[in-house]
Amino acid sequence: QATPHLELLILNDPTDRRLEQSLLLVGHGYRATGRHGRAAASFRAASRITTHAESRRLSLFYLGESLYALGDYTAALSAYRELEREYEPSWRLYFALAQTQLQLEDLPGAAASLARAAELGDGAWRGRVRYWLGRVLVALGDYPAALEAYSLALADSPAGLEAEVLYERGLVLCALNDYAEAADNLRDALGWKEFEPERDAVARYYLAYALYRAGEHAAAESVAAGLADDPRWGEAARWLLAEAAYAGGDYAVGAEVFTLLAGSGGRDADVAMFKAGLCRYLQGDYRAAEGCFAALAEPAGPAAYWRGMALLRQGRTDEAAGLLEEVADGAGELADDALLELARLFYRKGEPARAVERFSEYL
Repeated sequence: QATPHLELLILNDPTDRRLEQSLLLVGHGYRATGRHGRAAASFRAASRITTHAESRRLSLFYLGESLYALGDYTAALSAYRELEREYEPSWRLYFALAQTQLQLEDLPGAAASLARAAELGDGAWRGRVRYWLGRVLVALGDYPAALEAYSLALADSPAGLEAEVLYERGLVLCALNDYAEAADNLRDALGWKEFEPERDAVARYYLAYALYRAGEHAAAESVAAGLADDPRWGEAARWLLAEAAYAGGDYAVGAEVFTLLAGSGGRDADVAMFKAGLCRYLQGDYRAAEGCFAALAEPAGPAAYWRGMALLRQGRTDEAAGLLEEVADGAGELADDALLELARLFYRKGEPARAVERFSEYL
C-alpha cells in the first residue's frame, strides 16, 4: 500500500522528474525483494505523475507485473489494457496479458493474446510463445490449431523447449489419430531429454499406444513392458502390452499378461480372461483355452462359441456341438459362424441331412 505522505508528495509535485525516477527505482527495489504491494504503489504513483511517454509505459507494465505477483489479476489486466490502448503493443505485453487471462480462466482471451504475441515476436521467443499458444488451444480442445502452433514453434527452434514441444505435439497427434508421426515425436522427445517421472511415464505410455495403433506391435510391446511396474501406469501399460502382443502374434506373452490381468479381479477381469483364452487358442493350446472360456462369469455368446471351438479341436465333438447349437440358435454376431461349424461337424460325422439343414440356415 502507498503511504499517505507519499500520496501527498505525488499530488503536490506532479511534474518533478526526479520524483518520477525515484519512484521507478524504489519500485524496482521493492520488486526485487518480493515486496510487491509496495512495488505496485510505487509504479502506480510513477505512472500518474510522469509526463515522459517511455517512463509511463514502463510504469504501467511493471505495475501490471506487481499486481499479478500479488494475485490481483483483474487489476493487473486493467493496467495491461491501459498500456495496450495508449502505446504501440509488443509481444511482451501480449504475453503478460495472456498469463493474466489464464489466471482469470479466460482461455479464448489468452489464446488471442498469445496469437498476437506470436505475430509481434521474433526468434526463439516467438517459438516459446507459440508453444504456450499450443497448450492453451489444447485446453480449449482445438487440436488442429494446437498442432499448427506446435509445428510453427518447432520451426522457430524455441531454445530449451524443443523436447517439450515434441512431447506436447506427440500427444496432440495421438488425439488426431496420426499415430505414426505421434510415435516419431514422442520418441524424439524422450531421446532429447529426461522428463520428470510422471510426464516421462505419460510420454512412454502414449509412445507405446501410438506404436500399437500405427501397427508397430513389437516396438509397442517393448515400450509398454518397460512401464509394467510403474505405480500409476502399470495396469494400463500391461493392458497395452497384452493387446500389442496379441495383435502382433506374440500369443505366449499375450496369454501370460491377460491371465495376470484376469487374476487381478478388476472390473475387466472377464475381458482379460476371454482374451487370454483367444491367445491360448491361437497358440494351439486348446485345453487351456477351453479352461479360460469356461472360467468366465457369463460364458455365453462369443465365449460359448470359442469354448465350443476349443472343444472341437480337442475332438470332444458332442460337447462342442451342444455349445455351438446354443450360439447358432441365438441372435449373436457369431451365430452364422456357429451354423457353418455345425454343418461341417455334422458332415464329418456322417449326418448329411443335419449338415444340409445347417448349411441351408447359414445361406
